[in-house]
Amino acid sequence: MEQQQAQAGGGFSFVELLAKEVSRGNLEVPGFPDVALRIRKVLADPNCDASKVAKIVAGEPVLTARIIRMANSAALKPANATIKDARTAVARMGFSLVQSATVSFAAEQMKLVQRYEGAKTQFDAIWRRSTHVAAVAYVLAKRCARSVNPDEALLAGLMHAIGKLYILSRGEDHPEIFANDSDLERIMADWYVSVGEAILQSWNFDDEIVTAVGAQLDHEREPADPISLADVMIVALPLPSVLGRPEDMAEVLDATRAGQRLGLSTDACIEVLAEASEQIDELRSALRE
Repeated sequence: MEQQQAQAGGGFSFVELLAKEVSRGNLEVPGFPDVALRIRKVLADPNCDASKVAKIVAGEPVLTARIIRMANSAALKPANATIKDARTAVARMGFSLVQSATVSFAAEQMKLVQRYEGAKTQFDAIWRRSTHVAAVAYVLAKRCARSVNPDEALLAGLMHAIGKLYILSRGEDHPEIFANDSDLERIMADWYVSVGEAILQSWNFDDEIVTAVGAQLDHEREPADPISLADVMIVALPLPSVLGRPEDMAEVLDATRAGQRLGLSTDACIEVLAEASEQIDELRSALRE
């Protein structure tokens, strides 16, 4: 009983801390590689060009290899000529996809940080799902929401659970929370969206991506016109969990106004995702290799 009370007290203290950090803004994910923030900073410069981005990328050989691999991926930017250098890769991919590659690199690097050794399984699960959501969002934007940039949909999908990574990153400082899986799951469910939104705001992400991440669970959201990135995000989020289960997929689509706006019946959604299954697998592989 005393241990349960101590855990409950610790949980309350942790939630209080999260609330303060979210309201204060300027959140930083411990262990998140600095290169990701440096690339984000240079991309925010209106005078940014491929050479400036490539110069930063070149300082991280693993990131360079990932970006070149993604640039040559048929799932993203098919072309005949094989790219072998970072500058050409950046120019072909565009800045949104470069940022997606950087985020995926950063998330994979976080798992190697010694302080997160105990949470590696949870990091893996969150990142696997994030890449799946991102790939589905990309396909939906490309095929069902022509007013939405697929590259931005991919990035929003990757970033949708950054709040969960932040909460996990605090485990070393608050071991009482991570001793109880149900407490951790509850705190994540209650807080990951607002934490993620605050992180993206502090990192100066585009308003549309911040809004999409913040609205991801808002099934009753009153949509604007035309179809927005938030609509795509709301629909894409639950789909990886119901693939291959038509009845559950129908329930998911019927539950969201966003699904209605995208004009996705269950049969249409099954058809779209089936036709794009190879592309989805290629995207997930490119984002995790």
